[in-house]
Amino acid sequence: MNLGPYHRHVFQFGYVTSDLAAAQAQITRLYGVEHWTSFPVDREVFYRGEAARFTVDVALANFGDRQIELIVPHAGSKDFYLDGIDLDRQLMHFHHVAMLVTGPEGEWHKLKRELAEAGRPFTLYSDEDTIINFGYLDTRAEWGHYTEYHWRHQEGEADFREMVEASLSVG
Repeated sequence: MNLGPYHRHVFQFGYVTSDLAAAQAQITRLYGVEHWTSFPVDREVFYRGEAARFTVDVALANFGDRQIELIVPHAGSKDFYLDGIDLDRQLMHFHHVAMLVTGPEGEWHKLKRELAEAGRPFTLYSDEDTIINFGYLDTRAEWGHYTEYHWRHQEGEADFREMVEASLSVG
């Protein structure tokens, strides 16, 4: 399967941490980020083909149209985020790069179908949300990290644009 067409819109770099406040403070101190959006996530996902409860705390910040995501995993798919990561050695660990799937929602379903047909289904995904559909492809063998794919509903796109606008004041 040729994933090239789905890799044209890189928008996010995701990091796992055990201390959200300390990670935010470090990025703020080093890069001047002033605007963070933080929220808990508690939802049903599919993890390795099975329904699972997904509970994490998230903080998002933008550098223009590039987003930093900080994740503290709590339950359900905790091993997905912590596999091979030693958070006792460092505050944050790089986990994924995220690509935006553009076009109508059918493009999202086409990507999911093509990955499954190629024998590479998403490791973890959710497409029952009213804001975004997301899925993680295990690309650790090729890239050393996961690749996340997002497709945004209209409300999700508006939320992202607001975060971008707020980030433009970063010095």
